[in-house]
Amino acid sequence: MKVVEGKKQKGQMIIPECPGCGGFHFVNTNPEIKGPLWGFNGDLDKPTFTPSILTIMPIDGNDKRICHSFVRNGQIEFCSDSPHKLAGKTVVLPEIDQESSFYYSWLEGNY
Repeated sequence: MKVVEGKKQKGQMIIPECPGCGGFHFVNTNPEIKGPLWGFNGDLDKPTFTPSILTIMPIDGNDKRICHSFVRNGQIEFCSDSPHKLAGKTVVLPEIDQESSFYYSWLEGNY
């Protein structure tokens, strides 16, 4: 399993521990939730989301973490405008670590 569906909101898909930026990516696939909407192929092991995912996360003060990618067939294709070491590269999405604190928190319904 490479992505999970949030337990708090149906259709909120979560990519934990992005191999490029190290952050979480939340992708809304439920048209009943206000905000940006992505298409999803329904496959938790080889997910595809459309269109691209652009995440801008504030860190400290004016600093921010930016990650821009396409997720297709279980691979994450990082766009060249991502300011991290995987920019312009394609890698397989990692399996979710079922021993991680994220996974236990997700099982408890915190996401």
